[in-house]
Amino acid sequence: SPLVDSPPLSQPIDPPQVVSTSKKTRSSPQYRYASATSSGSTTSDGSSWNRRYEELKAFKERFGHCNVPQNYAENTSLGIWVNKQRMEHKNREEGKQSSLNDDRLYRLQEIGFQWAKRKGQASWDEKFNELVAYKEKHGNCHCPTKYKENTALGRWVSSQRAEYKKFCEGDPKTSMNRDKIRRLESIGFAWYMAP
Repeated sequence: SPLVDSPPLSQPIDPPQVVSTSKKTRSSPQYRYASATSSGSTTSDGSSWNRRYEELKAFKERFGHCNVPQNYAENTSLGIWVNKQRMEHKNREEGKQSSLNDDRLYRLQEIGFQWAKRKGQASWDEKFNELVAYKEKHGNCHCPTKYKENTALGRWVSSQRAEYKKFCEGDPKTSMNRDKIRRLESIGFAWYMAP
């Protein structure tokens, strides 16, 4: 028989996908196996998980956070995997079966992984990106409160200053946090404006 190229023995091999035409419920073992491997979460040696983890670290290096959108065009598998880690964390917290072991949990926490997107985080990110565009156009982040081209951005900038003040005063009800402060300061945001 002819020789067939195969990966070297030192290379881990992901288990094959389970595919069948018979109906499976979400709770059947075959469904769980197929969905876990397709999201890159579980293999016998964790190689798929480690690969996605390295991709997540590269994403964070590039964007400054670990909130990969589930439909991230450059790497849809990574977005799906990140969402899967959040689901596995929820299962773990609820005492259900989870592929998120202590080591994986620690490694994700070590790079600043957020287990649940905070309410309003998506809109905060959107406004932050609008402020970045404002800076590119105007050369600074001094967006006036009554900015005619984007009144919502002007109000948002003003509210960031108010939330920062609460943060500095130790108000537990503030929506400001160290990550937002770091991100705003990284683009030259001024916390105080001269009257």
